[in-house]
Amino acid sequence: MAASFASEALSTGWEFKLTEETTLDSWLPVAKVPTTVHLDLLDNKKIPDPSHDMNELQTHWVGEKSWTYRCIFSAGSKIDGTRSVLVFEGLDTFATVRLNGTEILKSENMFIPYHINVTATIIPDALNTIEIDFDSALLRAREIGKEHPEHRFIGHQTEPERIGVRKAQCHWGWDWGPKLMTAGPWRPVRLETYVSKVENLWMENTLDEDLNACRGTILAHVDGEIGAKILFTLSTSEGVKVFEAESKPDANGLAQAPFILQKPSLWYPHGYGAQVRYNLEAVLMVEDVVLHRIQQKIGFRRAELIQEQDANGKSFYFRINGIDIFAGGSCWIPADNFTPRISSDRYRQWLTLMVEGNQIMTRIWGGGIFEEEVFYDLCDELGILVWQDFLFACGSYPTFPSLLELIEEEARSNVRRLRHHPSVIIYAGGNEDYQIQEKYNLTYDYDTDKDPQSWLKTSFPSRYIFEHLLPKTLEEEHPGAIYHPSSPWGDGKHTTDQTVGDIHQWNVWHGLMRGYQNFGNMGGRFNSEFGMEAYPHMSTIKDFISDENEMYSQSLTMDFHNKANDHERRLATYVLENFRTSSLDFKYWVYLTQLLQSEAMHYAYRSWRRQWGRSGDRRCGGALVWQLNDCWPTISWAVVDYYLVKKPAFYAIKRALEPAAIAVTRTHNEWTKGHVAPDPTSKYDVWIATSNVPSVQAAKVELRFISINTGLDIMAPQTEDVEVQLNGTTLVRENVTIDNPPRLEAFVLLATLSIDGQVVSRDADWPQPFKYLSFKENRGLAITLSKSRDTIAITAQKPVKGLIFAERPGLSFSDNGLDILPGVEYTIHTNGLKENEELDENDELGSACQTGSLTWAQMSQRMDIVFELHKKDYSPFPCLEDGDPKDPMSYHGPRINIQEPNNDIIKPGFYVLLGPDGEPVEIPVNQEMPLPRAPSRTLSSSDNSLWKAEGWKQRIGDVETSDTGINSIQNGILLDLTTSIFFHNYCLAIDPDDGYKVVCFSKEPQYEGLTMSRRADIPDKYQPSYALLKNHFRMAVLLNMKGGVGYPMWDEDIPEGCDQVAEISQSDQGKLRFETVLAGKLNQFLA
Repeated sequence: MAASFASEALSTGWEFKLTEETTLDSWLPVAKVPTTVHLDLLDNKKIPDPSHDMNELQTHWVGEKSWTYRCIFSAGSKIDGTRSVLVFEGLDTFATVRLNGTEILKSENMFIPYHINVTATIIPDALNTIEIDFDSALLRAREIGKEHPEHRFIGHQTEPERIGVRKAQCHWGWDWGPKLMTAGPWRPVRLETYVSKVENLWMENTLDEDLNACRGTILAHVDGEIGAKILFTLSTSEGVKVFEAESKPDANGLAQAPFILQKPSLWYPHGYGAQVRYNLEAVLMVEDVVLHRIQQKIGFRRAELIQEQDANGKSFYFRINGIDIFAGGSCWIPADNFTPRISSDRYRQWLTLMVEGNQIMTRIWGGGIFEEEVFYDLCDELGILVWQDFLFACGSYPTFPSLLELIEEEARSNVRRLRHHPSVIIYAGGNEDYQIQEKYNLTYDYDTDKDPQSWLKTSFPSRYIFEHLLPKTLEEEHPGAIYHPSSPWGDGKHTTDQTVGDIHQWNVWHGLMRGYQNFGNMGGRFNSEFGMEAYPHMSTIKDFISDENEMYSQSLTMDFHNKANDHERRLATYVLENFRTSSLDFKYWVYLTQLLQSEAMHYAYRSWRRQWGRSGDRRCGGALVWQLNDCWPTISWAVVDYYLVKKPAFYAIKRALEPAAIAVTRTHNEWTKGHVAPDPTSKYDVWIATSNVPSVQAAKVELRFISINTGLDIMAPQTEDVEVQLNGTTLVRENVTIDNPPRLEAFVLLATLSIDGQVVSRDADWPQPFKYLSFKENRGLAITLSKSRDTIAITAQKPVKGLIFAERPGLSFSDNGLDILPGVEYTIHTNGLKENEELDENDELGSACQTGSLTWAQMSQRMDIVFELHKKDYSPFPCLEDGDPKDPMSYHGPRINIQEPNNDIIKPGFYVLLGPDGEPVEIPVNQEMPLPRAPSRTLSSSDNSLWKAEGWKQRIGDVETSDTGINSIQNGILLDLTTSIFFHNYCLAIDPDDGYKVVCFSKEPQYEGLTMSRRADIPDKYQPSYALLKNHFRMAVLLNMKGGVGYPMWDEDIPEGCDQVAEISQSDQGKLRFETVLAGKLNQFLA
């Protein structure tokens, strides 16, 4: 009787060492295979975690070494006629494999699986030893570069020699990931024994035009003895057989059976239909003995790439089962630097996020890997379309014969692995390789040179790979599959041509660094890359930086974790162009970058989805943000961080890709260009974009014009019944003229779409840029958490921009990064909020963080300015826990709850500051005003004399009120970095006794004491309001001359004709000093 197929996973019993070490104790245990050397070194505590701090630098040596792995395993008894085969699904990268001392394999490609017949080498009924030497890919790449001087090695991002090695290109480092040159058996190793087995099972089929029948051939390749037969079975997921046939393999081991399936249930992407899959099985038999069986889940669908000439050039969009699909989604990079530690559950979490975010396509980027089988299975299950790059990125690849052989074998083996997945609808040759051709002016004559052999002799031989070798191999292994030579690429035209093919639109962030508000007119026929950087949430930052002193945006560790060239300059430019930066509090900086990214995605997706148009006029076929994910905790373009914590941009994309989404936008100035005057009017548009929504019975659009200052409608709301275009764009309003300030006060346009009486979508358009808007007034924001702690209700009396709740691993929201408009109650759901955990309202524009006044660190800083005391002299910020809240001074309890000066937001309530005399000083904190300062201590006589003698050169603080030698500089607001970025590296004060000039008094000794005029070398458009400053400092002088203390008062607060000094000095707020309130008010005018 013939033996059946058996397979044993060789996942345990491994150990590893440095190849150069020869002692017995140099071997270290391996927890399991698949693995990489870095994981094993981490397990054995030989290296620190490279994800944390700057530990990556301590691990670079690993990639410069060779490593040896071995496994001792037991082989079973020998059965006549059976063969033993060792399977290595992936070896990274230059590997020499020995079995019992005999070399059985040399591999130079981490993407090729190997099946090695070891029947003659394995020892039955005994222990056998596998040893694998992994050479340093880093050093081998450099050697290959020297061995091929005939080729010009050009590779961006990393060492150019990487392009001669078939290894994940990002392992050399990228502009979002570290340099971690891995090695090891990164995919499973197993021992198979069999007489015969089914080696490949696949199906070639086509759907009739009307989709009512599927016809094709089921094929299988048999390895081993050929005398068996194969029984093919096709069944539904419920187990109902719909087709069955027998076939005998031919002399080459190929068995096939033609089939016709009437009325097949089809596979659709999510949102367009069910993800129906059938079970395909091949059973290899000799008489009635089953030798081997193999199963696959398959789906029937027709995928087309529609490229037709039209008024805008040549279309580029996908059609699945006759339905045009707007491919909104994201690009995918490896989700971990060390792929073996990504679990199946983690893949499911990632891809479920895509569905949650209304994303329908993922593009597997060419600088990474062919993903794990579970990734494609989940895409099949969840209905996510896959754009699969072949693994080439940002290089002019060499074409020496041995490399071409490796590339062909790699492509062939992986297409065989992927061809049964209905989710995989397109293969592209690589990523941005034709941009290398353009940048270096390499030879590329697309229109006239059609001879692949001649391409090999040009300065751009890579063309042979992308336009001959890969499409030829794909057609042989998967006939009819869609192929695109590269991403981006368009009929041989320039890769930035917006009329054809796909483009990577990087003139936002990279290139021309245009404003993200211009995304709409910068798109192509398919936008397969674009993006904007943002910091992750604070929970992630605190994970990868252990030193609190490095918790600021310009720290060395923070810069180290952002691998993008010029990241600091680019982020700062976009933030400063768009938002007020009165404070560079780190938490607020993080917030601004997140809001920036969210706004950029909002503009991109809503604009390009508008261009989806309708059948026959599809100007834009899709948008794939760079990028969905991260491979380590970092600052990058990802919209979800390494720990699966969503940034606000994720939600902006989700809202823009709703099945029915309304959008509104207005024109704006290019305000960064010289000699631009604000336009007196704007034009606004309103439209609805839909996908495969059910037939709409009744749709209504409401448009409101809401004052940012008052929260009131500045004109009557407008409503309109509309007929919605299905799977397309419905233009509701176009080029409607409306006044701009000062004709009308600044307002938000709020568009609401209701279908069948239910609100399904809202969109808000704000004046641009936000830095010109004032949010200083109390917004009346109310946030209510339900008793069940899973629902949040939010309202506001005045428009609130960009309300972000802080997220962390395990805590998520149904929506975030919200615009809250008056008259609307917003309800979102939360999951994972712990029993005693409070919602962390990260920020919103115009919040306390923007004025730099509501964090413990800032409070500490301001107290230092007022008190000029050493830390040992006072206890900062004990909370008031008993006593009368209406009379905080009644508190005389123990000094408890000492609060560290960190970046946590201070919650509203009463607090006390304990001075050196032990007496509490009241510090009321609310959301309506910045923190008031506590009374300063009275200076000693010697200190006071020093003030009189030295004036502005000394400390800021009170003087004895009976002394008339007041120098008003002490009452000036410090114009340092915490007040405005434009005063960076200065400490300045405004002297109301000398025409309110700006005086330098420290930090820059050569300028000390100089009056710099009130402009302080600031560009005119950032000049503070002189009248405001003068009024406030006049109040300050009057107040201190009288000796009272209190809040600053405006002229309109004092009754006409009364004694201003008396009104100020008799204020019932006299227990508190005024400077911090003044600082907060001025902050809103200084940025």
